[in-house]
Amino acid sequence: MSRVIKAEDIRLQSDPPETPQPRRPAPQRQAILDAAQIIKAARERARALLESAQARAVAIVAEAADKAAEKEETAFRQGYQRGLAEGKKQFLAQIEGQLEKLEMILQEAVSVRQAAMELAEEDLIKLSLLIAEKIVRKEIQLDAEVTKRVLAEAISYLGGATKIFVRVNRQDLPTLAEGEEEIRRLFLEAKTITFVEDESIQPGGCIIETDLGRIDARLETRLDLMKKELLEVMEGD
Repeated sequence: MSRVIKAEDIRLQSDPPETPQPRRPAPQRQAILDAAQIIKAARERARALLESAQARAVAIVAEAADKAAEKEETAFRQGYQRGLAEGKKQFLAQIEGQLEKLEMILQEAVSVRQAAMELAEEDLIKLSLLIAEKIVRKEIQLDAEVTKRVLAEAISYLGGATKIFVRVNRQDLPTLAEGEEEIRRLFLEAKTITFVEDESIQPGGCIIETDLGRIDARLETRLDLMKKELLEVMEGD
């Protein structure tokens, strides 16, 4: 008997569904991916090596620096002892040189000071003598009796003289002539007294010549004596 196939009885038969499989890249793409992985790994390795090399380099430099510093310190310590004596010698030599310079400066200062003192002393003496001379000359101008007093003072050193020559400036002759009698009384033992004009003698002074000796009572001579006395006083101080 024939079988009647109804529509609802008809089922479409098809191939069973396939299980999904992972998609595989093409050969070229796989090669590229593989190369990329290799390159990436190489870069990472290179980076690691570089960092390691840098670290090592830093360590080497630091070690070298430490060794250099150590050597330098060692050399310094070794040289310090050697250099200490040499440095001390050089220092003492420099100090000695400075002391010599200082001594020279001090000696020069002392010399300058001494010269200044001597110059000041000489100037002081000159000034004193100048003042004394002005005073004496002023006195001579105001007092014509100065020569008589000088003569009287000199007579005290001429006791026993019998012949007397008095050399004076022309300006003093009138005064001495007027006081001749008084002067003769001063020379009690003198038999002769002669007044002689001498222009080389300044007014107020005289030179007395006798048979017993000679007395220089000129103004300049008296000033020289004053100078010597002044020097003695200053040297005594």
